[in-house]
Amino acid sequence: MVGNERRLWKTDDANRIAEMAVFANLNGAPVLAGTLTFQGKRARQGLFRYDRSWLARDDASALFASGLPLRLKAIQSTPPHEVPLAFFDACPDGWGKAILGMAYPDLHLGAPEWMAASGNDRVGNLQFGPDGAGPSVWVPARAMLDLPSDEDDLEDLMDAADALESGVATASHLAKLLDSGADIGGARPKVRLSQNGESWVLKLRASGDAFDHQCAEAACLSVARAAGIETPEHSVLRVGGRTALMVKRFDRVGAVRFPYTSAATVLGYPPSAYRSENASYADLAIQARRAGIAECARLLFERMLLNCFLNNTDDQLHNHGFINDGGGWRLSPVFDVVPQTQRALVLRPARGVTAEADPEKALGSHAAFGLSGEEARAIFARIRTAAATFPSWLRAHDLPEKDFDIVTRLTPHAMRAAQAL
Repeated sequence: MVGNERRLWKTDDANRIAEMAVFANLNGAPVLAGTLTFQGKRARQGLFRYDRSWLARDDASALFASGLPLRLKAIQSTPPHEVPLAFFDACPDGWGKAILGMAYPDLHLGAPEWMAASGNDRVGNLQFGPDGAGPSVWVPARAMLDLPSDEDDLEDLMDAADALESGVATASHLAKLLDSGADIGGARPKVRLSQNGESWVLKLRASGDAFDHQCAEAACLSVARAAGIETPEHSVLRVGGRTALMVKRFDRVGAVRFPYTSAATVLGYPPSAYRSENASYADLAIQARRAGIAECARLLFERMLLNCFLNNTDDQLHNHGFINDGGGWRLSPVFDVVPQTQRALVLRPARGVTAEADPEKALGSHAAFGLSGEEARAIFARIRTAAATFPSWLRAHDLPEKDFDIVTRLTPHAMRAAQAL
C-alpha cells in the first residue's frame, strides 16, 4: 500500500523519527529491503539492517554501489552522521531542505526526518515508510496535511518556487512544493512533473541569477551531446514570461526506478564534503572500478575536459553519479553543467595536477586515466570541436541578448575554440 495515509510513524519524545522501513523499487513496485533504527538523543546513531526476506531473494543486491554491503549484520552510521553515508544520496539537498524547513519551522529536522517527510519520488529507487506495509510520507504537522491531489499547472509551480525564493511562501505554496519538489536534490529551485507517462525535472530561475541559467544549461547539455557524451533529453520552456529547463530523468522508465549512487558515496566522503582538495577525477575512476562499477575512466576524462571548456567549476561530488539501469552499475548521463564565475574545478584532474579549469593543462593528466597521449589528444579534439558550437547553442536556446556577453565571458576556452573555426 503506497500513499500519504495517516499510518503511525515511530517517533521519540522530541518528535524525531525512531524507526523507518526502507523499500527498493524493483520492476515498478516497492519491495521491503530493510529497516533503519535510531538510538540516542543528542548524538543519535542510525543502524541499517537488511531484511531477511531481501537477503533471501535470488536478485538481492546492495542498495548502493558502495557503502552498504549486502549482509545480515547491522551497518552503523559514523558520528556525527545519523545515517550510514550512502543514505545521504536519498536525502533532499538545499532546495528540498528549504521547502521542508519553511513547512515545519518548529521541528528539528535531521537526515531521518528529511528522508521521511520529503516525498517518495527522490532520485534513485528508494522509498521509506513507517512499517513494512509500504512507502508513505511522514506528515508531522497538521497544517500541511492537505497536499494537492491534482497536478498543478507549470505556472502555479513556478509561482510557488518564486515565492519560496523571495521568502513569502504561503501554506498553499509550500503544499505545492512539498508534493512536487521537496525530494529533489540540488540547491537550485526545481520541481518534478510527469508528461505522457515520462518523468521530468523542471529547473527554475533562482533569485540573484546574473544570467538565464536555464538557457545556458540547455546550451551546455547540447554541447555535451554534440561531443558524444551521454546526455538526458532537455528543452527550454517559457511560461508566464519566465524560463524553465525541462530535463528528462535518467533514473526512471515509466514506473520502473533505477538505483543511484553519488560520487561522494563512491569516494566515501560525508554529505558536507561537496569540495575536497584531495578528490580528483582520476581517483573517482579508480574507486568506481573497485566498487564494481563499469570502467569509466575515459568517460570521466571526457567530462573533465567538457567542464574545463565550459567553465563548469561546480563539478562537485554530488554532481557526478552512477546508476544501475538493469545492466549493472555505470556512470550516469551528465547533468548540472553550467558556466560559473570561479576558475578552479572542484575535482582536480588527478593528484598533483592543478585544479585550474584549463583544458590544455587537464589534457596533461591523461596517463592517470590509463590513456595514451594519442588517445587523449583525439578526445580533446572531439570535445573542443563540440565546445566551439557553444555560442550557436546559446542562440538556438534563445539566451537573452543581455546575457550573451556575460555567459561568453565566463567561457573563454569555448569562445577561443569557436573563434578558431
